[in-house]
Amino acid sequence: MKRINEPLLRKYSPIRVFVDQLEAIEELLLVEKSGYKIVSKSLEFSNVKELCKKYENESITDLKISSSSPYVTLELHKLWTRLYVGSNNNLGAGLFYKLDRIILTTTRKPSFLYSDYTLWVGYIGFFVFRLLLHGVISQIVLYFYCLFLAWTVWVFYIRLFKHSEIVLSKRHDVKGFLKRNGDQIIVNLVTATVSAALGVLGTIFAYKIGYLK
Repeated sequence: MKRINEPLLRKYSPIRVFVDQLEAIEELLLVEKSGYKIVSKSLEFSNVKELCKKYENESITDLKISSSSPYVTLELHKLWTRLYVGSNNNLGAGLFYKLDRIILTTTRKPSFLYSDYTLWVGYIGFFVFRLLLHGVISQIVLYFYCLFLAWTVWVFYIRLFKHSEIVLSKRHDVKGFLKRNGDQIIVNLVTATVSAALGVLGTIFAYKIGYLK
């Protein structure tokens, strides 16, 4: 009896990957040092450092990392993210698992909100609620449905143009930016939330006094 080697393949939800993760992937693939290369925008690079030198601090959506022994292909495309390992033998399976762990850390959070299941549940759920509920509650549900539709537009934008976003900066550099501007971001979020809440309360009050029916 002989075990048949089969390829390993996995597709991922939208990701946002930084130089740190690219270097971790490169470290794994360079162990064998056979046919390792990076391709982006019809240009071939020998390592992550060379790629960063070309597109320093930019964001790109087209990157392919591969090696020939073992055969591995990681496609980071604006429409998909896909990992392929040519064999499920011990070496291939082990490498696939390690690469998979790294890629999963790059998925956009919360990842379940980018899934087809969440979108379909949202569509069906709001449709049912609109049929069953009336009056003020129905208007509140409609308000949240508008927020859901806005999120849906964002998800489709990411899926069509930035399914794989490669940020050629260190993750801590980006976090440094957020740290410097965190207070203003929080203020903006709080302001938007308060405005939305006041809008809902205003709608309820208008119904209570009979201004809206």
